[in-house]
Amino acid sequence: MAKPADFFVGITDLFSIILPGAVMTFVLLCIVKTNYAVTFDKLPLEGVGGYAAFLVAAYLLGHVIDLIGASVIDNLYDLIYANWKRSEPISLRQWLKATPNRLWIEVRHGYRSIFHKREDNPRLENKLLVVAREVAGKDRPPGVNVYKWARSWTMLKSGAASTEIERLQANSKFFRGMVTVSAITGICFFTLQAPHAKAWGWACIALAVACFFRFSDLRWKAVEQTYVFFIALRLIKEELPKTAAPTEIDEDEFKAGESRKSD
Repeated sequence: MAKPADFFVGITDLFSIILPGAVMTFVLLCIVKTNYAVTFDKLPLEGVGGYAAFLVAAYLLGHVIDLIGASVIDNLYDLIYANWKRSEPISLRQWLKATPNRLWIEVRHGYRSIFHKREDNPRLENKLLVVAREVAGKDRPPGVNVYKWARSWTMLKSGAASTEIERLQANSKFFRGMVTVSAITGICFFTLQAPHAKAWGWACIALAVACFFRFSDLRWKAVEQTYVFFIALRLIKEELPKTAAPTEIDEDEFKAGESRKSD
């Protein structure tokens, strides 16, 4: 007999896969219903079967959206937002001036990786990453990057830290998924022959940009928080003293103590 644990869905799966997939499925259903009413009416979407089909479609589309986010949007985050945060203390004007040349280097590196051979592409590093690498020392296995090692180690050592990291990661992946959903919806609006379709398309593109910056902010905070937890837990040598349990004090003893203090 199936147990509830067999169908466990974590908070990260819910926010990164199911919710964006459900939104994308709903958008596609609306488009089909509006433009292909005859075909839509033939679809068996009533009752339990309809709900089951919706959930399966949402789950599958959610994985596709997550794949796009991991392969495309994460790279955009690293090239734009993360690079800006790591390049402190230069001004925004200086960063924008250096961006075209930096992006051209990235394009050339990508070309070589596709048609020649893959090679390391050094980028600016997070300051906390450098500290975390030193703290990890030789304990980090070869081939495992610092972030994955810090996150895995922290999650094994502290449940509270693990919960906070998962919360930030889940929220960031939700907005990453919504970037893809908003962009695809905007493209669909541009191709439709409907009133105000282009206006809705531009609204979706604006929403995609807003979701990207929100995703970038949450991703940066999640990575920073992971390094902070890892460094703190590794550097703490002794456990904090436990607070003694409160004991009942007799009223006469309390009054006697107060009188001694006054003397």
